[in-house]
Amino acid sequence: MAIKQHRIVLFRQQDEFLRDTALHVAAATGRGGGKSYVGAAKGLKYVSEHPGSLGIITAPSYSTLRDATLPSVRSVWPEAMTKGFHPSSNSLTVPNGSEVLLRTTDDPGLLRGPNAAWVWMDEAPYSSHEAFQVLQGTLRQAGHPHQMWLTGTPRGYTWFYDEFAKVKRANYSLHHWSARDNPYLPEGFIKSLEESYSREFALQEIDGEFTVVGGNAYFKLEALRQMLEDCKEGQADQGGLVTRWRGPMVGNAYVMGVDTAWGKTGSYSCAIVLDRRTGDQVAEVHGRPDLDELAQVLYDMHKQYNRAYILPEWAGDEDEGQYVVRKLVELGAGPWMYYRDPEKREQPGFVTNPVTRPYILSLLEVAVRRKAIVPRCRDWVREMMSFVRDDKGRPSAAQGMKDDHVMAGAMAVRALDEAPLLDDQVVEVKYR
Repeated sequence: MAIKQHRIVLFRQQDEFLRDTALHVAAATGRGGGKSYVGAAKGLKYVSEHPGSLGIITAPSYSTLRDATLPSVRSVWPEAMTKGFHPSSNSLTVPNGSEVLLRTTDDPGLLRGPNAAWVWMDEAPYSSHEAFQVLQGTLRQAGHPHQMWLTGTPRGYTWFYDEFAKVKRANYSLHHWSARDNPYLPEGFIKSLEESYSREFALQEIDGEFTVVGGNAYFKLEALRQMLEDCKEGQADQGGLVTRWRGPMVGNAYVMGVDTAWGKTGSYSCAIVLDRRTGDQVAEVHGRPDLDELAQVLYDMHKQYNRAYILPEWAGDEDEGQYVVRKLVELGAGPWMYYRDPEKREQPGFVTNPVTRPYILSLLEVAVRRKAIVPRCRDWVREMMSFVRDDKGRPSAAQGMKDDHVMAGAMAVRALDEAPLLDDQVVEVKYR
């Protein structure tokens, strides 16, 4: 069935985004910048020109999909093309034989499987980097050109910044404009936001800039930007749970800071391994394994890196963080672990509280400022870039951001000073 001509109105920046044919195209703009509108328009253009194609539209959550993304599609696409929406499967059948799947990115694993021609990630910065990477892998439908476009308001120096703004890359294109560029906004809309927003928040929410919001940056951003240049891809292992940048060297001593997750969703467990002499990050563990697997992986890393000194967080309830710490002792890591009572060595694990947490974070801040550490993981640096002081001066992750790497890194830096000299206990290991 042929699709009749349909007219939509775009301003200049939207039109440039619509016509961009790069494999990966992103639009970074503020609220009211018309990003979802043009994202839907780009989907309409693709479906109209490529009958029989399969597309995927995503949003970070079901509520965003229902309340923002899908209404944008319905407002832009002709009514005849949206009548085929199937609520039970969250899919849309188009009269010309094309199909569109509407999905959330809260569980990236569920996005695997389809062979798609195109993908649109709406409010992409609120989705995970893993979701972006999984969706990249779906672009393999035969017989159609492939393209992926992302729309959203930046959230600091996240993966969205790293993929599209950090450096120019082949097949990657970033379009940036301010909500002020949208001539169709209601009169007084921008002024009302300016009256409510702080300078940093306005830069993000109105102008679509990559910036730290929600308080003053805790770490020295210039130092972090330079550290970002030293980050590189490591060797992933065990399904991505473990990443190594360098194997152990005979005679070297290492330390490991461990931040254990609370609960099964939301936070991640993270361990960062540093070379005690240089502060260079050589490995990390990051993910949501079950507690026994996490303890075993941490113990294996401890052994591999010459019996690395471990400073693990004693966190959560009896079934979570404390379990992991006790399990490490049972596995045999006790002699190389931090104890709150160094004489008796009966209470393993570092307790983070209103006194100790700011202290270890201050140690990490000094290490960043003095460049005493060399992070290799981009996510660690990005988390530090979005770490702020709130209105009361307390250090914390900016709203919606994570701090798993920050806390693990802070404990690893604490371990650099805490670790006893274990020269007589260093063992030779073979790295594979």
